[in-house]
Amino acid sequence: MVYIGAKLLAPFLADSIQSFFFGSKKKKNSDINFDHLIEQKKAYLRGDVRVDPMGQASSNQGDTPLYNQKLHEEFNQLSSIKSKTDVQKKRVEELKLLLSALDSFQWGESKVLTQISKDLSSKLNHRVEAPEVTKAYRELIKREVLIGKNQKVLGTAQTTLKIEVYLYLKSLYFSQEFQEKKGRAWTLSRQNLKKALFLYAKKLKSEERSDDLSKVLKSPQVSLPSEQDTFIIKALVTREGLNLSVITKELKDIVEFFKILEPLPSLKDKKDKKGALKILGLPPGSGQAQIKKQYKTLAKLKHPDRLRGKGIPAEFDKIATENFTQIQAAYDILIG
Repeated sequence: MVYIGAKLLAPFLADSIQSFFFGSKKKKNSDINFDHLIEQKKAYLRGDVRVDPMGQASSNQGDTPLYNQKLHEEFNQLSSIKSKTDVQKKRVEELKLLLSALDSFQWGESKVLTQISKDLSSKLNHRVEAPEVTKAYRELIKREVLIGKNQKVLGTAQTTLKIEVYLYLKSLYFSQEFQEKKGRAWTLSRQNLKKALFLYAKKLKSEERSDDLSKVLKSPQVSLPSEQDTFIIKALVTREGLNLSVITKELKDIVEFFKILEPLPSLKDKKDKKGALKILGLPPGSGQAQIKKQYKTLAKLKHPDRLRGKGIPAEFDKIATENFTQIQAAYDILIG
């Protein structure tokens, strides 16, 4: 009996002695409540709407974002249907992907969100990290942007589109590196790009006026919206069909006015073929067909008549006329 008692008490005595002399050894990550995380994971799989993937478990639905509640509720409802239609089956799979994206807030990166970051980086030619996509997803959930007019969560395609638009606009307005890239791509100075972005922000806010362009042209500089401004969120909610192509087209329409007014380089003389190519934006060795095509494009793009109907101040009309004359002179040198 003494032997058995000693064997039973030995581990407890050893722990007590070690703790007394050396202190308790805290295991790595012991501050993480693994029991809670395991229960939370089980709750996700059950579709328990009382669990908030962005925080701790809650017994009150009011503590859970509306998006999460609606996502779980619809998933539970469709999962309970035994004989599903093809549409319902497709929707269930879609909801599973969205649930996995929510799950990633606690359990690591989501394949859905990681893929969005890769695709968007390719589309914008600008690196977008997966954590940026996750942060955007959280913000759009919080703002209830990802709930449709039918009060159901948006599908994966629409969710992806909203995230892409949100990050594209944020990059345009709040990333100096991205602004510089766009300025180079559109051959526009950063100052004029900022003016174009200022006008486009007014359009997104539905605050544009007919005399805005004239006022901005006369202003030495403008201030872009701050990151606290909610105009991007409002645009996502109110603008139907807003996507990367639409944004680029609408912004480039504004950019073109500033491109018309960007001063062109001067010609040294009437035989300056190098300067003429530079004015037309053509590489050395360009053929006659290419020269004619580029001339027609620029003549149409930079014709002063495009500005005169917009209430442009007289001094800017003069710049546009001088630019147009330069284009004609460059064309004559290259063709003659």
